[in-house]
Amino acid sequence: MPTCNIRLAGGRSTLVDQEDYEMLSAHKWALSDGYVITTIRKHPKGKKHHRMYMHRMLIPQGRTTHLDGDKLNNTRANLKLLISARGTPKRNFTPSSIYKGVRKSGDRWAATVSHKKSTYSCGTYGTEIEAARAYDKHARLIKGPDAYINGV
Repeated sequence: MPTCNIRLAGGRSTLVDQEDYEMLSAHKWALSDGYVITTIRKHPKGKKHHRMYMHRMLIPQGRTTHLDGDKLNNTRANLKLLISARGTPKRNFTPSSIYKGVRKSGDRWAATVSHKKSTYSCGTYGTEIEAARAYDKHARLIKGPDAYINGV
C-alpha cells in the first residue's frame, strides 16, 4: 500500500498510509514520549482540549501496538489492536482461598495482612482455616477493632 510522510513539530516525520493522509494532515502533530500526538478540541467553543494519539485515531476501538516497535510508523499494517491492556488475552482469575488474606503457597496456606501500603506476613499453616484464623488475629492487631475479619 502506498505511504506518505507527515511532518511533525520539531522537524521529524511519521509514516502513514496514503488513504489516511488527508484526514491526518488536517491536524498539527508533535512527538511526545515517542508517540505522535495532536490536540483535539472537544467543545465547539474551544473550552476543552485533549491529546489524541495518531495510532488511536486510526484504530479507535481500543489499545493498539506498533508491531515493529517504531512509534513513528503509523501505517495500518504496522498497527495491531490489543485484546487487553497488556497485549495478552484476559484470564479468569480464581482465588485459591475463600478467606480474605489467605492464599495457597505450595502445599501450605499463607496468611498476609495489607495495611497502609504495607504487607505483613502472618506465616504459613497446614490448613486453610488455620491461616484464616491467623489472618483474623493479626488483622485485629494491625488494623484495630474495625478490621474486616473472616470470622472463623
